[in-house]
Amino acid sequence: LLRALAQLAERRRELHAVLLGARPNPYADALRAAALRLGLAGRVHLLPRRPDPRLCYRGADLALCPSYQESLPRSVLEAMASGLPIVASAVDGIPELLRDGCEGRLVPPGDPAALAAAIEELLADPVRAAGLGAAARKRAEAEFPLARSTQHFEALFELLIREAR
Repeated sequence: LLRALAQLAERRRELHAVLLGARPNPYADALRAAALRLGLAGRVHLLPRRPDPRLCYRGADLALCPSYQESLPRSVLEAMASGLPIVASAVDGIPELLRDGCEGRLVPPGDPAALAAAIEELLADPVRAAGLGAAARKRAEAEFPLARSTQHFEALFELLIREAR
């Protein structure tokens, strides 16, 4: 992500990234050091995970999930429900949530150039980006409603508790 942002930084001077979920730990320190080294100081903001991240999503133009592995990424579901256009790695469960060009953009994992190109593509075409975000929200509402997800989690927890006894 940081290498992709560095590629965009010169053309997109207004570009800022907010990374949710950063806690004081060596990983967060490494991210800060890499941002500084890549000339992104003051443009990459590490915030702790919020119990209600809706304000962060409302203030964003895009949601990014450039992971190397993700089973079922909650952040992608949250972004979909928020109606944000999403750029994510085509790994594990992500392509089951997002279809490339339909609800978001999928890029190969570990490819900063492809990630930067997809980000630039959506920033350059806000109408298309808004359409992807609207399609993502519609799919989230239709296929991943909260009530159904909650029921699945409750059933799973009940099963795990019974098996643990």
